[in-house]
Amino acid sequence: MGSLAKNPPILYLIATIDQGGENGARVAEICAAAREIAPAAQLTILVQLRDKNASAAQLTKAASAWIKALMAHKAFVLINERADVAICAGAPGVHLGAGSIPVPEARRMLPEGFVGWSAHSPEEAARAAAEGADFVTLSPIWASPGKGEPLGVQALSSADCGSVPMLALGGIGPEEACAALRAGASGVAVIRSVFHAPDPSGAARDMARALTQAEE
Repeated sequence: MGSLAKNPPILYLIATIDQGGENGARVAEICAAAREIAPAAQLTILVQLRDKNASAAQLTKAASAWIKALMAHKAFVLINERADVAICAGAPGVHLGAGSIPVPEARRMLPEGFVGWSAHSPEEAARAAAEGADFVTLSPIWASPGKGEPLGVQALSSADCGSVPMLALGGIGPEEACAALRAGASGVAVIRSVFHAPDPSGAARDMARALTQAEE
């Protein structure tokens, strides 16, 4: 572990404890739906547990349950900001951003784990990649509630992350996912378009289909 390839494309699901369902059952259903469209050889699935209102104990309990629930679907659970929780739960990675520990420090704590970084400009994305992040999210690419002015799809083309996968985040639906890959992204990160959808499993299928078909 500890590194991600640009291919196959990456679907990055971001959810709170409640959105994941009891013992991760809901997020497991969503991952299973994506796997109906694309096996692991055609699509990498990452799942970020992001719940800033939860305690370390709550996060650790949820992460442990999610890891168990998602194992059959070959989906990797990452913890938002809390490398200590990732270690306690045995999670395979952590996702960082401004205000959290630096990438090199997280790498020391999780030498074999994934370390992701949230960037909000092409320059920040390139810097995080140079510092050793395994992947970078760049946002907001399209309009997303409360996230400020969108960067536009051209930001994906201008971010120089070398061999490090860059994921588009913000206002992502299936059409946007295809456009993001065409612009140079290695995948997409999604919250609302899946977890707020009337049919989250159906939305996951559509997203997986868009990502894999865009690669053909």
